[in-house]
Amino acid sequence: MKKIILGSMLMAVPMTLLAEGSPWLLSPGETNAQLSVVSQEADRLFAGDNEINVPGGGDLEQTTYWIALSHGISDDIAIDFRTGYSETDIDGGSGQTGTTDTTVGLTWRFHDEFLSEGNAPSAAVRIAATIDGGYETGRITAVGDGASGFEASLILGKALTSQFAVSGDIGYRYRDSNVSNEAFLNLTAFYAINDKLSASVAYHKVDAKEGLDIGGPGFTPLKFPQVEEDYDLFEIGVNYAISSELNIGVSYGSLFEGKNAPKSDVLSASIGFSF
Repeated sequence: MKKIILGSMLMAVPMTLLAEGSPWLLSPGETNAQLSVVSQEADRLFAGDNEINVPGGGDLEQTTYWIALSHGISDDIAIDFRTGYSETDIDGGSGQTGTTDTTVGLTWRFHDEFLSEGNAPSAAVRIAATIDGGYETGRITAVGDGASGFEASLILGKALTSQFAVSGDIGYRYRDSNVSNEAFLNLTAFYAINDKLSASVAYHKVDAKEGLDIGGPGFTPLKFPQVEEDYDLFEIGVNYAISSELNIGVSYGSLFEGKNAPKSDVLSASIGFSF
């Protein structure tokens, strides 16, 4: 049961924008590696609270290749690492390529539902540092916001039946370089269809605390990293366990509400293996 849930946690949620971490940790000494490709495309964006066409009337596209590693240090402590390479474009025009921001995190689980009596969920806290990827900013096609920082989150998860589990995390992200700090929330439900196949649905929310509006007072293209970027994203995913060590997963997400954010469709495919 724990292995099925863990495989879903590692694979069914794409690597796009989301907080890392899980209340279901790897065994001590176990390592999981995940390779993912994430494609985002939008022909509309939210400029402030208004929905408009992407400038130039084209599609804003971004493809990111992620590598993520997690490792169990002890029964209740795990570390994680994520980095990648990204390509951006607007309908074949001027775009960018570059290394993404890199994230290094530490998770401490202070309650394990599988080893404790009662109905309390598994619970953990995670802290992480983000290192700026060094790409060029100040354009709508920038790989990211060009900010380093750190974050902290509380993570909860509960296996409600032998097939159904839910998890959630809530946290706060601090960023430098005049980029807005953010609060974030992730909620996910998992269903094990059989011992090989599982499915998930998820909701993700990011709420920037301050910043400019695209096209508003004080905004110029050079200040794209300083906009107040909020979004609500809904996702569905499936994961297939080829073996106890190897998983593959696909997902689709849609950014349905936002502020100063592309109204993106998000597709991802992943392969993960444990050793």
